[in-house]
Amino acid sequence: MKYVLIVIASVCWILSCGRAPKADLVAGKQTYLTYCQLCHGEDGKLGLNDSKDLTKSVVSFEEAINQVTNGKGLMVPYKDILTKEEISNVVHYVISMRE
Repeated sequence: MKYVLIVIASVCWILSCGRAPKADLVAGKQTYLTYCQLCHGEDGKLGLNDSKDLTKSVVSFEEAINQVTNGKGLMVPYKDILTKEEISNVVHYVISMRE
């Protein structure tokens, strides 16, 4: 029995290694409302200053991370404003807004 528990614990530990931490959508939403809502709107559809409708976006997670980090067009880069975790959370939140 003791051996089985050790094996199960080991498998669980191995499976958990290398996984990204779960996104915090509540924190992502708060970051979005603070920094993104002005141009994209609360629902992601505002389009102020030619910003994109985030509910129709098809960019990948990695591309969205790059855009938030480095900016694109009129969008300012947030690499010196937000932490990598905040950027990841806000991108996860924005992806959750897609229709």
